[in-house]
Amino acid sequence: MYNDSTNCPNCGSFISSYDYTSYIYFCRDCGQIFCNHCSEYGRCPNCGNNYAKQIDISEVNYLRNEGKIVGGKNKQFLDDREYDRRSQQELRRTEAIKMDNANFVRASLKDNGKLYITDASRLQPLGFNANNDIKELVIDTFIDTIPVGCFYACRELKKLTIKGNVRKIDKAAFQVCANLEEVVLPESLQEIADLAFSLCINLQKINLPDGLNKIGYSAFGDCKKLKILEISPFVNVDSKFSIDSISGKNTVKLINKFNSPEINNFENERFKNRSLNFKDFVSKNLDKNGCLRLSDSSVFEDGFFADTEDINTEGIKEVIISADVNKIPKRFFSRSKDLKKVVILSEHIKEIGKEAFVDCKNLTEITLPEGLRLIGKSAFGHCESLQEITLPESLRTIGKSAFDNCENLQEITLPEGLRTIGKNAFSYCKNLKKIKIPDKIEVIPAFCFKSCEI
Repeated sequence: MYNDSTNCPNCGSFISSYDYTSYIYFCRDCGQIFCNHCSEYGRCPNCGNNYAKQIDISEVNYLRNEGKIVGGKNKQFLDDREYDRRSQQELRRTEAIKMDNANFVRASLKDNGKLYITDASRLQPLGFNANNDIKELVIDTFIDTIPVGCFYACRELKKLTIKGNVRKIDKAAFQVCANLEEVVLPESLQEIADLAFSLCINLQKINLPDGLNKIGYSAFGDCKKLKILEISPFVNVDSKFSIDSISGKNTVKLINKFNSPEINNFENERFKNRSLNFKDFVSKNLDKNGCLRLSDSSVFEDGFFADTEDINTEGIKEVIISADVNKIPKRFFSRSKDLKKVVILSEHIKEIGKEAFVDCKNLTEITLPEGLRLIGKSAFGHCESLQEITLPESLRTIGKSAFDNCENLQEITLPEGLRTIGKNAFSYCKNLKKIKIPDKIEVIPAFCFKSCEI
């Protein structure tokens, strides 16, 4: 039983009762426990159940996977004592930062409650969490990212001004700043991450700079007084390009800053153009046998061939990639229901992005090139028909859940050059009976081969 802190058994993230940006879910279907950082909005990463129950850390009572892995030397799972040691160490560090910053606020706060932060080292994850002395905040530092939960639940904060060259506001950085009314963002800002301003129930005014290119899930969730967002049509909004994905249940009108039409559903110009470009490209390049040859780098965008409500990939059975690119983009062919064969010929490709071929249920054959170094998170997850795959000797990293739920995968040889295997990399590969692990892999992460027959 863990009372004050624990680690997510799925991704290993440290979670404490003092960290309000992290919490634990329990899946009633498969019994798995996991944190919000490794789930897709409460969706179980193991069985796909969308109704996992959020539970308190004090309820967490699980046994870690201690399965024996065949092959290699010095293979071990991090045991409970090591997790506890790291958890307590991280907790002490966080509390020390918060105490030091509380002293800094008391010494630096103006009479009107205004705080200037010019020292970038002050900005740490949860560094000013729940500080109710700050009423106005000016951040003017040479820092790239406002960290996770940095000003979480600063309930008296009313006005925020960010200057300098900040490019990203990370997850839950200003979540539950209940009295926040006005936000001024720098032109350098490129990303607002998940939950960044969610539950800022009094937020009324915020400028979104022209250079902004990504807004995360529920970034403005339940900002009940926020009625209008002026935004570029080129911003990538998470979760099916829906305005609900950034505003939650709140009704927000979107103003396209380039030609000013009001858009109620966030099907922006870029998304519409992608749908048209997809249809045009496929009609010109798909042969009568269902083979699509990709030699044009212009189509290598996130989710370009992903099967969605607006894009139907039916008929694409084989893909041959020879384009001069160094990465397969994330969600590139996700959910392509007819795809059976993928051949990557380009030796320039170093990385296969997150969820690039996830949920391609009929995919049976994959050819990967020498030169490939990274297979990203869930890149081939839920490819249920995949039976075997040969990994190139150049491969260095297999990401988290890269091949999870490949139910028919039976045998795999990991290359000698491999250095890192992510958590759940081969979990629920129920027919995986044989795997050769190189000697240089010293630690097998939690649940890496969960529910496999090895």
